[in-house]
Amino acid sequence: MRRVGIGVGLGLLLTITLLAAARAQDAPLATGALSASAPGALAPGAGLLVRPPDASPLSRDIAAFITAELRDRGYRVGQGDGYVMNFRLIRDAGGLPDRRAPLELRGDVGSDSESTVELLYNFRVLRNGAAPAQRRRADRRRDVTLTLLDRDNQTVWDARFSARSASDDDYAVIISLLPAVLDRLGRAAVDERIP
Repeated sequence: MRRVGIGVGLGLLLTITLLAAARAQDAPLATGALSASAPGALAPGAGLLVRPPDASPLSRDIAAFITAELRDRGYRVGQGDGYVMNFRLIRDAGGLPDRRAPLELRGDVGSDSESTVELLYNFRVLRNGAAPAQRRRADRRRDVTLTLLDRDNQTVWDARFSARSASDDDYAVIISLLPAVLDRLGRAAVDERIP
């Protein structure tokens, strides 16, 4: 009888663990919002060239990902005879600022031989020997703008999306939302939730 109870308890614990893991897997790496304007029409069959903003590895990798995604959607990519897509990434440090500098020294030197020095020391007080509660790390924000220009350098599509994630991997966060953004290529959107 006791073995059955232990077996049921272990089975229940294993089921709860698996459900929690599945729920964590279903959660998206990042969430975001997309706003886009489409002042021009995107001509079918035109070639697209994706231009990274700089030569950094992150920019090149994102450009390669966008190129592959557009190719998978049936666009002719890598050719500059039609449209040029530019993108720009703005990273926000986000997270929790470390406001607990252990020691801060401020000074003011006057015109005479006397100086004023102020010593500030920040510390945490433990109550009843308990460690202070850990705060959850806040999401970092990345803003990405995508601009599609025609051969006359006129804007055909201009999109901006914000990605929020606790992850430090900028590439993984951005590419997790790019397919949803590129699905809306050429269409207007106002604060649409993605993915």
